[in-house]
Amino acid sequence: MNGINALEAWRTGHFQVFYPENGGREGLFINVQSLALGLIGHNEPWVLRFVSAIFGTLTVIAFYFFSREIADESTARLAALFMATSIWHITMSRFGTRPVSALFFLLWGLYLFWRSTRSLAEGSRWYILEAITAGLVYGLGFHTYTTYRITPLMVATLLPRMARQFGRRNVVKAGSIAATAALVAVLPLALYFLGHRADFVRRINEVSLMASPHPIQQLFSNIAKTAGMYAFAGDENWRHNLSGQPMLFWPVAILCFIGVGLAVFRQRWLLAFWMAGMLPAVLSTEDVPHALRSSLTIPAALFAAALAGIWLWRRITPMLPPLGSSILPYVIAGGLVVQAYHTYFVKWGRNPAVAAWYYNVAVIHARSLLAAPRNIPKYVVFSREQGRYDRGLPSSARPIMFLTDTFSTVNQQKMNVHYLLSDQTNQIARGWVYVDFIPPPTAY
Repeated sequence: MNGINALEAWRTGHFQVFYPENGGREGLFINVQSLALGLIGHNEPWVLRFVSAIFGTLTVIAFYFFSREIADESTARLAALFMATSIWHITMSRFGTRPVSALFFLLWGLYLFWRSTRSLAEGSRWYILEAITAGLVYGLGFHTYTTYRITPLMVATLLPRMARQFGRRNVVKAGSIAATAALVAVLPLALYFLGHRADFVRRINEVSLMASPHPIQQLFSNIAKTAGMYAFAGDENWRHNLSGQPMLFWPVAILCFIGVGLAVFRQRWLLAFWMAGMLPAVLSTEDVPHALRSSLTIPAALFAAALAGIWLWRRITPMLPPLGSSILPYVIAGGLVVQAYHTYFVKWGRNPAVAAWYYNVAVIHARSLLAAPRNIPKYVVFSREQGRYDRGLPSSARPIMFLTDTFSTVNQQKMNVHYLLSDQTNQIARGWVYVDFIPPPTAY
């Protein structure tokens, strides 16, 4: 559906701040995908995923700069390495949907805000431009993913730390400029929601904890599952993770929990920042633990691991020979890279369940449909399934329509394609016709 909306936006010039289909999605990421599809000229899955890969890569860079501001160079390098080799982040960066862009805008916004406050404290006049840029970047994040709405609380957890380092007055001054710029960036989406209030809460209502018959019991269960996802049992959805595998590589998970202990004494803001990022996941009822709705906690978990890693390294280094202390960092980095490669490309990427969850059967059907002669009437029959029906058809139809560029009535007529549901087969014409029956994906 992202691809369908993106192609329509490119061809019509009607770029939306919010796309109401498929449960409703903020429009910024889809609009960037629209530019990619239009400029590259191929409506293929890799084009949609290419956009999220760029966001994911630039997010690693943002995490490095933010970590360097809030800690030191060594911690920043290790934190960035952990994110670059995190299967959680890598998978999300190749998923082709909005969550990874939320992290991009959050981390760049926080870095620029921190930098602007530091510039003000140091007497630099550039702080105004930096604060405006920080606010605009941060505000654009609200156009990405619904969980981003919790980020004001996450930002608030940093303010006491900033006030101690730069002075309360400087934080208020730079923060006021950034907040004003952020409001300007959010305004188009806010105006849309004022006119379409149901869209603002629709997805939240679908997964809200309050929809559970036992919300208090569900809340405690969600907290336990979400807390345990880092080291014990992660997201079971094959699209998001090697089903059930902890979200962090076990050595990183151990460092993460050591880092939590260190944060109690050195970086208390981190614990509040982390807990605020967990709220979208623990306040929902759908598929907990959930890698995407918990994705705002990735920086906190990996920063904690980096804190512990540097803390341990500084205690181990004096006991190592000079050559060992020079080589060991490269060995560790190489080990993380090899583990990430093996997990992503071999254990996860070659698993048949992943292909099923990504509905690879749609590609096969689409290629067959494109190869069929245009002059022959082609009928694609979809089984009825649970879930959303956009444009009168189930979710199984979306990848077929995107890949064959037949989501519009005009293109369906050009290709002589007819989309039907299983109880509409009486509409199939007699004679030489192409008929393709498509069941819903088994993973659903």
